[in-house]
Amino acid sequence: MKKAIVLGATGLVGSHLESRLVESTGFDQVVAVTRRPVEYTSEVIQDSHRLRS
Repeated sequence: MKKAIVLGATGLVGSHLESRLVESTGFDQVVAVTRRPVEYTSEVIQDSHRLRS
């Protein structure tokens, strides 16, 4: 199982990187560490805001 961690996933570069990682078949999980909730939804993404709850 490959996991990618994206810091700043709601920013310009981070949001593009996040969407590319989700669309690729190389990663089973993408963890988004952000200050704001992630707007992009996918079963692969784990938003840091949801992990705290």
